[in-house]
Order: sequence, then structure tokens, then C-alpha cells
Amino acid sequence: METYTDTYANIPAAGTDGNLFLPSNGLCVYRDTGAVWNPWGPVFPLVTPPALASLTWINQGGATATETNGGIHLYGPAGAGNNTRALVVATGTAPWVFTVSFLPHSWDVTFNMIGIVCRESGTQELETMGFYGYRIAGDRLNNPTSWNSRWIAWTPPKENRSLFFRVEDNNTNRIYWISPDGRNWYQVGSFGRTTFLTADQVGIFVESNNATWAVGLTLLSWELT
Repeated sequence: METYTDTYANIPAAGTDGNLFLPSNGLCVYRDTGAVWNPWGPVFPLVTPPALASLTWINQGGATATETNGGIHLYGPAGAGNNTRALVVATGTAPWVFTVSFLPHSWDVTFNMIGIVCRESGTQELETMGFYGYRIAGDRLNNPTSWNSRWIAWTPPKENRSLFFRVEDNNTNRIYWISPDGRNWYQVGSFGRTTFLTADQVGIFVESNNATWAVGLTLLSWELT
């Protein structure tokens, strides 16, 4: 049995039962039946998350992060009031693009949120985008415990619970995107790159903001370019 990796357009001819093809830009893993390539999946191309030790905690409090079997599980305990718990890295000089995918665990209750975060380290200001129950929402915070405003509240289909999230700074604007597959992107927000904050850190966050319901996510893919 052989395994091939290339772009989808370069899939080899079928002919050996059991061979595997992993397209670098496709949506499935393919298995050779000896006659045709059958898709097995969907499995989206992912980028290995960084080592947990390379990330910096912001307002950890009772939150935990566990590195297991190639993923990072970020857990935020139940607790009323704003308490954004985040793991971040420095962006470097713009332009940059930050893309993640994760398995979500949040409840359709008031204020539970998980997703991606931009941070200005000098002021502690934060800008988030992610799941708010079954909605996609984005908030701005003066610091991890002081909410400022909501910049987006949008309701996608309820089955869209595993998504790719992206934020980019193209040296003019800060732009947010979501995708069902990591290949086809939908823009959900764009502002001048210094609006509210100038991001020099990005990462993932969880926020319970609910006295009963904890939140969490399992990070599957992380890419900062």
C-alpha cells in the first residue's frame, strides 16, 4: 500500500486496492479500490497546532489547557461576569493572516463564547470572534474582565458547529472570515487596522460568563503567516 500527497488536480490513476491519496487542497481522503478513488471523509487539510508551551496565557484564572494527541483542549470554568481566558502569540509585523479550526463545546446560553482573539498587549484591549451559543458573534473588551461593545451578532445554520475562523491584518484593514471547510471563505467584518485596537497578539479564547455552564474547545489547526 502506498500513500500519495499532492494537489487534488494531480491525483494519480487508480489501480492498486488500498492506496491512499491525501490532497493538500481537497476536502476528503481518497482510497483506491483498484478501479476508482473513493472519498473517505470529509477530512480537511489542517496545520499542526503549536506546542502549548509556546503560547502565553492571558487572564488564566481557573482555566486550563491540556495538550493531548496532537491537539490542545482549552477549558473555561463556569463563572458569572466577563472573564476572557486566552492563549496568544505575537503576530509579528503586518501583513499577517491567522487561521484556526477547532471542535467547539459551548452552550446555547447567555454569554458563553469561544473562538479567536486579537489583543493589543500595551493596552490589554481585546477583540473576539467566535461561537456565541448557535450564533457567530464578536465583542470588544477594554481588558479581559471589562466588556466594551459587540461588533457583530450573526446567526448561521445550527449545524455549522465545526468551522474555520480567520483574521487578517493586510496593513490597511483588520478583516474577519469564517469557512465551513478551510477553503471557501465568507467575510463577516472589516475595519481599519487601528480601529479600537492595533493587534500585536492573536490566539484562541474561551469565556463562560455564566454561573452554571463551563465552555471549552479542542484546537485542531493553527496557522499564522
